[in-house]
Amino acid sequence: RDAMGVSGHGRSQVAIAQYLAMVARGIGIAGCVAMHGGAAFAAESTGTANVAVERLVTLSQDTPLSFGVIATNSKQCIVTLSPAGAINCPGQPFQFSGAATPATFTVGGNSNTPVTISFSSGDSLTGPGSAMTLNNFQHDAGATPVLDGGGWLTFNVGADLRIKNNQVSGNYTGSYTISVNYQ
Repeated sequence: RDAMGVSGHGRSQVAIAQYLAMVARGIGIAGCVAMHGGAAFAAESTGTANVAVERLVTLSQDTPLSFGVIATNSKQCIVTLSPAGAINCPGQPFQFSGAATPATFTVGGNSNTPVTISFSSGDSLTGPGSAMTLNNFQHDAGATPVLDGGGWLTFNVGADLRIKNNQVSGNYTGSYTISVNYQ
């Protein structure tokens, strides 16, 4: 006999009785679910989704930035090339020849969309002598540039070039980075 006073054979009968009671309750639950169709307790809803698709911004250089040919008198000067193509070195007797031209860039993207234009810093032109600093970039796209109805914007870029004292004669080249992003 166990703690409940049921003998070994009786334990089997009690276990069978409990099992049959559970099965009966299960059939009763299943029968209730079958009578209610099962889906009566379910719910459905429709969700929504959205996306905004934008054209990627493209940027290409049409004309490189060129300071032309500069003849120096061995003194330091900051040569300014404006986006309009004007070149000067204030306060120093420099001579310019050749074609000094601002860079020209074309941007493509979403029509009638404002963009920001920014430039790298710490750029230089290198050649046979000391590197010359290229900075203070300017563009003529206005304070708040906007792509036109076709999604295009063309603008000019000028910059300052720092020629050092006794700059060695020769050809100097370099690069800079321009970034255009949607506002």
